[in-house]
Amino acid sequence: MNLDSRQKIVATLAVIVAVMMVGSYVFVLSTEAEEYEGAVDAMGNRLTFDSVPDTIVSTAPSVTESIHALGYESKLVGVSQNCDYPQSVSDRIDDEELKAVGPYNKPNKEEIMDLEADVVFITNTADGTEVYNHLKNAEEKVVLLHQEETIQDIYLNLIVIAKSMQDEDSTADVQQDMAQTFNEVSERAADGGNPKVMLNLGFGWGMESVFSFGSNTFGDDVVQMVNGTNAVEASGFNVITEEMLGTDKGNPDIIIAMVQDVEFTQSDYDYYMSQLQGDPMWSNTTAVQNEDVYFFYDRAASISQRASVDLTDFAMLSLMYTQPQLFEDFTPPKYIGNDYADLFDGHW
Repeated sequence: MNLDSRQKIVATLAVIVAVMMVGSYVFVLSTEAEEYEGAVDAMGNRLTFDSVPDTIVSTAPSVTESIHALGYESKLVGVSQNCDYPQSVSDRIDDEELKAVGPYNKPNKEEIMDLEADVVFITNTADGTEVYNHLKNAEEKVVLLHQEETIQDIYLNLIVIAKSMQDEDSTADVQQDMAQTFNEVSERAADGGNPKVMLNLGFGWGMESVFSFGSNTFGDDVVQMVNGTNAVEASGFNVITEEMLGTDKGNPDIIIAMVQDVEFTQSDYDYYMSQLQGDPMWSNTTAVQNEDVYFFYDRAASISQRASVDLTDFAMLSLMYTQPQLFEDFTPPKYIGNDYADLFDGHW
């Protein structure tokens, strides 16, 4: 990544704040907190809150993690059943202090309405939009967040959440910390090579159902940040085909696979590798032939797939796996889970 690209990442916060102030997304913060012109959501609707929201429902893990990072976790009264981080959220669900309101991709609107929360944050999916419209028609205070396709979209939703909570300081601090980490990653990556990288999901569903982060995704942002080349040129998330892998650019040097397993052992690794080595579509790739295939599971998989503030950890981890020569006495483990942060000790 060149200097201009790195500067764009670092300057993202300033750019977004400027857009939010002078573009179509206009926020007006009341110093009296009596009536607040709230966040403009993905539908372009501006909400009005009579007071600072005291109770929150989050319908997705990425949203819950952002709410935690911004300091509002104690206000949560409902979350998706997929929300498993931080541990305090899982504990509160187990203790029935928090209500699970259905899976992130299909929130239960009746259970959400029963909670009578001051604000509900909905992800911008097909079912999410339907739930949003239902709640809005029922005059619930609901915010449809923007689709989190890129890192800039993560920043944007942090602003929307914080503005909905009538708070500017927390989001600025979080975004500054994120930008600082991303800048550190890209600066270190500039001294490395330029491997072709494929970030894959869907292992366990069959080799024909593996898909990957293409261009215009936060995964692609991370690949560029670590000075890699994304082996998938197509935009968005794409099922990997034999045609893709058959091109020189589509043949990855390194594969990082995110698997849903809560536990992952050597036998799991051996199984997945045997599947790849025995599949005619994957067996000829450089990554498989050189066994440069790595599996992220449990929390390591979560930070890789969720558009939240912990994407900074994924960027750091990705650099260690794609450019291990930049780290003294480091050989990346073939699979890593909850203990991924242990790899940072002595290297960051």
